[in-house]
Amino acid sequence: MKRLVLLLLLLFTFGNSSSQTKEILLLHSYHKGYKWSDDLSIAIEKKFAPFKNINLTTVYMDTKKIATPTYLDKLANLYKEQFEKRNFDLIIASDNNAFDFAIRYHEYLFKELPVLFCGINNFDKVFLYENNMKEYMSGVVEQVDIEKNFNLILDIHPNLKKLIIINDFSKTGQAIRRDLRKIIPKFKNRIQTIEYIDNMDMKDIKEKLRNAKEDTVILFVLLFKDKTGRFFTYKESLQEIKSVSKVPTYGLWDFYLDYGIIGGLLTSASAQGEAVSDMALQVIRGKSIKDIPILEQSPNRYMFDYNELTIAS
Repeated sequence: MKRLVLLLLLLFTFGNSSSQTKEILLLHSYHKGYKWSDDLSIAIEKKFAPFKNINLTTVYMDTKKIATPTYLDKLANLYKEQFEKRNFDLIIASDNNAFDFAIRYHEYLFKELPVLFCGINNFDKVFLYENNMKEYMSGVVEQVDIEKNFNLILDIHPNLKKLIIINDFSKTGQAIRRDLRKIIPKFKNRIQTIEYIDNMDMKDIKEKLRNAKEDTVILFVLLFKDKTGRFFTYKESLQEIKSVSKVPTYGLWDFYLDYGIIGGLLTSASAQGEAVSDMALQVIRGKSIKDIPILEQSPNRYMFDYNELTIAS
């Protein structure tokens, strides 16, 4: 009889907890309309759709346009008021600025709440220990594989003599720059000239690319702001360059597909969203975030635009 009572109690407890509404906050670093963020949201929403007890709230920090310390403090105060009567069960921080924000204001906004991250460049576990967040955080690392993309470009373009790398001064751009410093020396004997551009205005970039020779390839990293501070959407910057350049162009992110890059081994927002959603479901089902290992191997995918690849070959 005691066993039956215990079994019924367990069934009631499990059924009751699984039917309770679970509140998840998705904190995006950037803005709605930025394809990377949109694709992440789509993947997360699709994964959560079958679970009627999950209530997902999404906010956008808009840090592509502004990310000053004063702005972030004001944003934290706004969220404090906005979420005063909300009891979140889990925070998902998308990209580096949201990751840093969730750590900096964890005690103020999300005290003792578990935080899952995705889309994080240059991740180092030590950072969690230094900020007393090891007990509260796990997630999915975003790591572009520059070396494999260099090798891919050389496989497709064996007569390549010059590689032009276009980047910007954003937080992600600077993370990629640090990675490039380690990779470029490995290819100095295989590529005659590697030119790195991250401090020019769009007009000068276009002038340089207008005269690029047939033995040249572009690796387009990022360009949301040029030297003058002019802001570009992800489509605008690539379209500006493609308007004057006929040489093959490769990328590192899937959101540039269909806008002029041939492709490459690309970091995928959809893959990041799917992976972090699977982790979120584990947390919602009762698993401690401390027992969910960080996915340090970024779920990248080889993806190509067939039309661009045909033109290039």
